[in-house]
Amino acid sequence: MIAEPLMVFALYFFFKNKNGLFLLFTTLVLLTNETMSLVVLMFGIILLVNWKMKKVKLGLILIIIGILWFQISTSIIIPHFNNNNDNNYPYIKEIYGHLGSNVGEIVKTIITKPAYAFGYNGFGLKIIYLKELLQHNIFISLLAPEILLIGLPVILQNILSSSAYKYDVLAHYSFSLIPLIIFSTIIAIKRISKKYKITNILLILILISSVISWFSYGIVPLAKENCYLYDTLFYLFSISLSRLLAVVTRSLYT
Repeated sequence: MIAEPLMVFALYFFFKNKNGLFLLFTTLVLLTNETMSLVVLMFGIILLVNWKMKKVKLGLILIIIGILWFQISTSIIIPHFNNNNDNNYPYIKEIYGHLGSNVGEIVKTIITKPAYAFGYNGFGLKIIYLKELLQHNIFISLLAPEILLIGLPVILQNILSSSAYKYDVLAHYSFSLIPLIIFSTIIAIKRISKKYKITNILLILILISSVISWFSYGIVPLAKENCYLYDTLFYLFSISLSRLLAVVTRSLYT
């Protein structure tokens, strides 16, 4: 949970074109969790592919840093402090053993048996997980996919796990996605506002959705666990906006 505020600063300085401060906070993010190295790696890949950002050099730096830190953290640091005196990265067997005993076998299983890999423990539960991740901002963040894709390693890590707790939206495993969802929502609203004068409407809708989320998922006095009233409100709210977002999306990309 330490990574989230640091990631917010990293993203902020990235969009402000302050590469020095961006790399500083990216380094601090890396120190919080080994998974963050894959997030940094993905960030670098996106910068490398999206040449319009004109940050190819920065992308290469992030790719190198991400690969090096992943190797160091999983091959040296974590095994060194493993209480089981096992020199290997312990979580592969514990959480991803159904896919293989090492990274190579896991990747092979995902490629050759995708239905098994993604459907393990129930494909429907993982669809619900993805829906719950994005519904709080009424799915507007999908209009800035290049930012959401930075969190793809975290999403894959969660939904490929043998533990259903990993793809529970209330578990801390998804917290590192929050800054990415927020920033992608901001960018998406900016893009929509360039073509349509509906910024205030979008902000009001997001506010309403956030309040519903607060009562549905937050720890507040009036919230009730498994309150189906709020689930129904979310469903109706999402359906009523889906047509509007579909129209906006088609007009933005045509």
